[in-house]
Amino acid sequence: NSRLVQKHSINRILSIACVVSVLSACGLLGFALFGQMTILTIIVPVMFVYLGFGFMFANCVTNALLPFAMIAGAASALLGFIQINGGVLTSFAMSRFSQTTQLPLAVLMLVTTTMIATLVYGIIIKHGGKP
Repeated sequence: NSRLVQKHSINRILSIACVVSVLSACGLLGFALFGQMTILTIIVPVMFVYLGFGFMFANCVTNALLPFAMIAGAASALLGFIQINGGVLTSFAMSRFSQTTQLPLAVLMLVTTTMIATLVYGIIIKHGGKP
């Protein structure tokens, strides 16, 4: 990521990461809707969703912590707390659905990637990368 940031702007990396994540979640949903349930039709789209998340979160955290350099440790701990609880909530939501297909996973991933991409665009990219 640090080498990419030297060549490309954070906004460009965030934009590409958002598109990759949302399109991969759409692909996962498409496979689910067409009844294609194999290891590859689940793992490959999920892998690209999380690849995009990795680039998004790294750059968003960097931007978010810039104004708080003096308390970066506490701010980073709070962010970790929020991320872990987000995982708990989504795991709870997934446990409420039928698990015979990947459709609930696909819908949840599409909803979360779309929400995250909308927030990233609305807060970071639209405002010129300023936190």
